[in-house]
Amino acid sequence: MHSRKLALRMAKQYRQCPPPDIVRDPLQQDQNTLHFSICPYCSTDLSSDIPFWDKLSQMIVKKYSKTTVIEPDIPILPGQFRRIKTGLAGWKDGFYYSPPLILVLESNESQSNTALVAQTFHDITLAGPEDLILSAEQTGYGELFVQCWHIYTLKADYLEPPSGQINPDIFNAVKRMTKNPNDLPDWALMPAPLTEHDPRKYFRALEVETGYFFTSQSVARLIEDLEHQPIPMVYSSPDEVIQALNEKNDGIFCPVSVDTIEQALAAVELPEEYYPLAAADKDKKTIAAKFIFIQNQKIMDLKGAEAEIYSVTPVSGGVAVSGKIHGLPENPDQSFFLCSLFSEDHTKASLAEKTEWDPEQGFFYAEFSTDRVSDLDFRITLVFET
Repeated sequence: MHSRKLALRMAKQYRQCPPPDIVRDPLQQDQNTLHFSICPYCSTDLSSDIPFWDKLSQMIVKKYSKTTVIEPDIPILPGQFRRIKTGLAGWKDGFYYSPPLILVLESNESQSNTALVAQTFHDITLAGPEDLILSAEQTGYGELFVQCWHIYTLKADYLEPPSGQINPDIFNAVKRMTKNPNDLPDWALMPAPLTEHDPRKYFRALEVETGYFFTSQSVARLIEDLEHQPIPMVYSSPDEVIQALNEKNDGIFCPVSVDTIEQALAAVELPEEYYPLAAADKDKKTIAAKFIFIQNQKIMDLKGAEAEIYSVTPVSGGVAVSGKIHGLPENPDQSFFLCSLFSEDHTKASLAEKTEWDPEQGFFYAEFSTDRVSDLDFRITLVFET
């Protein structure tokens, strides 16, 4: 087994570097040039690397492809391995994202044309806590691990035909771990805990970025519809919102200057009593979040919550933050995700210019226009309509 540092390098190339056919494509020249200028692995002489990547691609295809031809109209069922369609691969910020292999957890193909999936990866060197390692015998075609912490919803027609199926006992073990990460089955290998400078932390950020690339396409139409939809509230100004919150608890305050209702909702701070004490976990970076519940367009209740930060990364013209919000309420009618970034002097707060939000699993992604790269103070609010 190779080192985790080497495994991380190979994973970044596998997830974010263009395959040989894209490198050779003259129509992709501009994107390839940008990629070669920022990728430390592709900035060397590519002519000597292409034969290696051709061979590696063939090995992966051979290892993770079944010889049996499976008809494409097979229904999407829990426990199936499927790959996201090749046609959805593409460029973002100079990196080329190739479709991952996923495990279907739930299928709602007939009603909403969606599937709940967990991402997988083939190099178990990078498996960590909350991952379930499966042997070649258990998957039927290759060793891999299921990222039980990394689940998201995709459009059903974005998936290729199935390439394998796990048995019900293994599938039930995966499902249990998605709800209780510590419920590792007796037969499973236990990954080593994460350390302070563990390459697997960077790998997990990479996996989240990969998942977001494809989920953002899957929910693009929904985001377009909801992007400019205002939060339905009776209040006509930020001051009225803050006053309504003060009526629930006079310890609530807004530490910065705000111009809109959304800015006020994102920036207000709750007293410490709203946040239950929890044991510190050195492997996780978290920030306080807050839930605001509205009914008949009025604020009815408040709750403190926790947002786990997966990554804070530079993007074109700014910075992006991604992570997961824990403890979501069950079955709200609608939810609104707000993320703000405080100014360096903590006098103003700007809302994210682009957000992606998975209301079922709590995953989020937000982009801000800023020149700052450190000491970034994010605030997160979820507004639930009940």
